Amino acid sequence: MSKYIYSGGNIGSSKKVVSNYIGANGGAKAFSSRQGISSAGSNFSNLLSSITKNGFTTTIASLGNQFKNKSTVESISLLVNYVVENSISKDDIVIRSATVNTLEEMSLLLGDKNSLTEIESKYLLQYFTRELIWQLMLVDYGYSFEKKGSNIQEAIRIERNIKEYIQACVEVRFNSYKDDYFTEDSFNKILTSCLEIMEE
Repeated sequence: MSKYIYSGGNIGSSKKVVSNYIGANGGAKAFSSRQGISSAGSNFSNLLSSITKNGFTTTIASLGNQFKNKSTVESISLLVNYVVENSISKDDIVIRSATVNTLEEMSLLLGDKNSLTEIESKYLLQYFTRELIWQLMLVDYGYSFEKKGSNIQEAIRIERNIKEYIQACVEVRFNSYKDDYFTEDSFNKILTSCLEIMEE
């Protein structure tokens, strides 16, 4: 990673950086088993499934009184606590950040609508998966990007290259996944298979 950063991306590649990162975290299965990831992924998947089938208003009403009389924007803000139950560990905080980013995207997609299409829900699950991997990596490797501060534009370019590579891998796996995206254990299966592509 350091060589890639300090060389301005001339030594190594985004693919190699991501592969090494996943390997350093025990591989795809170990990475996807990190504390909090499975439950957050399952919660978010269930949320998307319910909004698609039952609508946003009905889904929110089923989650508790804290959502009563709240606007869509206010409800989406509160949904972070539904998806991510804890904020104790570093991973919890990272998962929360990925959730916030994805819920903001969901707010844009919903607009004045009361439900999501299946295509929109799939897109948001894909968005969440990419954000989760990227945010975890950014926190673990953030110091390297910061040390590149003497050339901030170069650091931004390198970050963008890595993020685009992660996005490409996630898209490939989602497009080839043939099972139901929104079963109880589907998120972990999808996440693991995305990571396996990156680990190769």
